Amino acid sequence: MALATMRSVFMNDSIVIVPCKSKVGYVYKFARKKGSEYRCCHCRELGKERYITVVDGAVKGRKDPEVDHHADCEPFPESVVQAQQLDREMRADVRSTGKRSTEAFSEMMESVAKKCRTSDEQAEVVANLPSYSEVRRQLARHRALRCTPVPDPLNIPDSLCVTLRGR
Repeated sequence: MALATMRSVFMNDSIVIVPCKSKVGYVYKFARKKGSEYRCCHCRELGKERYITVVDGAVKGRKDPEVDHHADCEPFPESVVQAQQLDREMRADVRSTGKRSTEAFSEMMESVAKKCRTSDEQAEVVANLPSYSEVRRQLARHRALRCTPVPDPLNIPDSLCVTLRGR
């Protein structure tokens, strides 16, 4: 069974995406609990614990990952999961490189065309992405963690005389 893995740098957690067999274009999200054990994200919100074990990128066990969920647990649309992945990558990029929020957001929007094959998929992913006005302040806070303020404007240390890109 093919699995996709999303890594969230901020939460330092892994999320496994399992394609749904009964609904095309939908997936189940499982978040790491410990080691190789993952639990369904939606079942957890509904108060049930549905676990799977993933070893070397494959689901191990006798039960199918679609069986034994909460009665109200529904798989997520694949476009929502792709939008969350792009958003996570953008935020991690801002934290690690100190990019400006406008630059990071425009790169994320450009990457949609590269990651989605058809224009319908692109439209669905873009519809689920947050707007720039929604994430601008958050990205600025992420960047502020990387870009430290100058302690004394009259005596600037050498490390702060170099730009984020090493110039």
